[in-house]
Amino acid sequence: MTAPEDNILGSAAGVYIAVHDGYYALLPTLKAGWHTIHWQSHATDGFVLDLTYHVDVVEPAPIAP
Repeated sequence: MTAPEDNILGSAAGVYIAVHDGYYALLPTLKAGWHTIHWQSHATDGFVLDLTYHVDVVEPAPIAP
């Protein structure tokens, strides 16, 4: 990742190696069709995460014998 001057992490400007892993949300199985998944998160320091995903769920193809 590239951190600019005066970034929200408080780190020095520069290029860093960053890794992220984990779950934001665990959803039940969605039926076939278009879905909009939206959520927000607010941290005590004022940081806000506002995400929207538009997902097209399709039926799986049949498995040939």
